Amino acid sequence: MYLQYQTETEDCESVESPSACRLMQFSSSWGEIVSALALMALAIWFLVGAQSLSGSIGAIGPATFPTGIGALLLLAALAWFGTVLRQLLGRRPTERIEVRRPVAIVAAIVLIGVFPFAMPAFGYYPTMAVWLVPFAWAANVRRPLPLIGVVGGFLLFSKLVFEMLLGTPLPH
Repeated sequence: MYLQYQTETEDCESVESPSACRLMQFSSSWGEIVSALALMALAIWFLVGAQSLSGSIGAIGPATFPTGIGALLLLAALAWFGTVLRQLLGRRPTERIEVRRPVAIVAAIVLIGVFPFAMPAFGYYPTMAVWLVPFAWAANVRRPLPLIGVVGGFLLFSKLVFEMLLGTPLPH
């Protein structure tokens, strides 16, 4: 896998750390392989997690939706992986793609992976409030007022829609 790094000057003026301004370039086929493998891992996580839900064996219940989503994701990822593998083995030329701010992207991926484990331990609202701040940073929301709006707005939306409108209690 061939990667190139360079510093991007136009976006670096608003960022404190020069490493956050990196520009990563690589073959689109390798990017698609990594994406397909990540989608397969997510699908397997859904399938394994669904089996731990109560009442999930043999009947329609809480595990039905995550099992269906996991199966569909796995089928799509396998098809995608096979298509890209055929392109690579056929030595078809692929485009180069650029990933701007790869540090922020990796930070967002880690945050998404940590969230489901933190929520049962600390509850939905405290976890979401703390989690949204670094996730907003990764999404380049850095000014205090918009940051407060994102966090407060999302928590209010969650309370109104899930708990009040739908009557679905969120973990406390």
